[in-house]
Amino acid sequence: MVPVSTPGHETFSVDARWRLYVDMATAREWGVAGTAAVLLHEAHHLVRDHHRRAVDAGALEADAHNLWNYAADAAINDDLVADGQPLPDPLLPHHLDAPPHRTEEWYFEALLQRVERQRSRPCGSGAGGARLEIELDDDATDHEGPVGGLDDVDAVAVRRAVAHSVLSSDQTHTPSPGLQRWADELLHPQVQWRTLLRAAVRREVRAITGEPHPTWSRPDRRANAWR
Repeated sequence: MVPVSTPGHETFSVDARWRLYVDMATAREWGVAGTAAVLLHEAHHLVRDHHRRAVDAGALEADAHNLWNYAADAAINDDLVADGQPLPDPLLPHHLDAPPHRTEEWYFEALLQRVERQRSRPCGSGAGGARLEIELDDDATDHEGPVGGLDDVDAVAVRRAVAHSVLSSDQTHTPSPGLQRWADELLHPQVQWRTLLRAAVRREVRAITGEPHPTWSRPDRRANAWR
């Protein structure tokens, strides 16, 4: 994460380019342990790819952004509190009248059905929430130079490195169930490879034979493409 000092923000948040907006006055109120827990919380938003998953879940409107942020916070905090992290005033699944150890998408759907506002501090566009006024443009600079954050390629590399670490066999501390589930789904996606291969082959064959659409007719065995 690329830190950006943001006095008066009254919390920490992240954007989609892995920039971390920090209010040091609030960090002093939280203390060292509380601030470390909040840093872990924001890092979870990024490595779990909440920005993209919010789009996939259909959290496009302002109210839906907020509901997704609540759902993502609950899923993260559920793991961190179970891990003993001293989060300051965390939003947890029971605050949403929801069971523990569910996915962000599960909590989001439950909140959509109820359409109730729950308490949570906004974590920014990097968490899948609405873009905050304090967030920088992609080409932003400060007195030390560019504050570009991470691009998509670097972000993918970081996520995969974290996932490998989570699933490492030499772990001295067992990661939380939610983090293990995320890492396993990232590194071992359930892809119907036979279906994808069949579609790819048919697409190439149609391109070679000049047929714009699939046909049930028997191919010409004398055609060049089939020799």
